[in-house]
Amino acid sequence: MRLKSNMFVRLTFMACAVFWLAAFDPAIRNAFGQSARPEEVTFPSGDLVLHGFIYRPQGNGPHPAILYNHGSEEKPGTKPTLGQFFSSNGYVFFLPHRRGHGRSLAV
Repeated sequence: MRLKSNMFVRLTFMACAVFWLAAFDPAIRNAFGQSARPEEVTFPSGDLVLHGFIYRPQGNGPHPAILYNHGSEEKPGTKPTLGQFFSSNGYVFFLPHRRGHGRSLAV
């Protein structure tokens, strides 16, 4: 279990570092954020259909996956910087929009 915990800490640190660097450095933002192409997907939640975005790495896989929780952001968007970073490093990156947020507006 310790190996999984260490991997989680490293991935969390890496995601935070990329996010903050990209937020403040235009060169990094351009390198990671401009070519990302997310696929919009839908998924059920009770009687509702929610929306999200998925970035897939090249190749057939299987690939490890990262599930991004946008917290209380009302408009989480597509997170192209993170999506491009993780997909270019072999990870599937899934960004579901929670009920009442972004593309999953409350019905």
